[in-house]
Amino acid sequence: LGPFGDLDVVPTGGIRHDEVGPWLEAGALAVGLGSDLVGARPGPEDFDQIAARARVVVRQVEESQA
Repeated sequence: LGPFGDLDVVPTGGIRHDEVGPWLEAGALAVGLGSDLVGARPGPEDFDQIAARARVVVRQVEESQA
């Protein structure tokens, strides 16, 4: 993470669910996700899409730890 390599960084805001892996591989301690993961006003009809995005996130986390 550039000149801040000795800091524990947790990026938030504007992070997409499919960008988690590169952040972790770059040295981020964690990544905060919000509206890209669940939408602005999630409802019961959105659960399948939320679950699919969450699976993408989990896969990226697992791959970054391998």
